[in-house]
Amino acid sequence: MTVQLTYPEIHSVHIQGPGTVTTGGGFVGGGFGFAGAVEGIALAGILNALTTKTKVHTFIDFVTDSGELFLHYGLLEPAALRIALSPVFVYLRRLDPNYIADRTRRLQALRERNVVDDREFRRLLGRLMTLDDLSQPPDEATDG
Repeated sequence: MTVQLTYPEIHSVHIQGPGTVTTGGGFVGGGFGFAGAVEGIALAGILNALTTKTKVHTFIDFVTDSGELFLHYGLLEPAALRIALSPVFVYLRRLDPNYIADRTRRLQALRERNVVDDREFRRLLGRLMTLDDLSQPPDEATDG
C-alpha cells in the first residue's frame, strides 16, 4: 500500500518512543572457589553476549485531514530524529496561518512595548512573511 501525503494535508507530526531498548542477557556467573567463580563469570559473559539484543524504537505519528499514519523507525532515537526532521517542522509551521497570525501579534506587541523599534519590527515581519524559503518543501529542496 502506498500513501502519499502533501505538506498542506498534515495537521501535526509527533515523534516519540523509548529509543534504544536492550533485551536479553541477565546471566550472572559464579562458582565454588576461585576457578569456579572465574569459569561461571566467563560463561555468564558469553551467554549475555549471545542473548543481548539492542534495538531502536522510534514512532512517528502523522495527523492529517483524512486520518493518522503511525510509523516505526529503527535507525534514530526520538530526539535525534526530531533534530534531523527540523526543516520539516519549520516548513509545517510556516504553512500554518494561525502560527503566522500569532507571531505577527507577538511582534506587534513587542513593538508597542518598545522592545523592538520600527525598523527591527519591519525586518522581523518581513522575514516572517517571506515565502521564498517555502517554494520547495525540505525533501525537494535537498534533492538535486
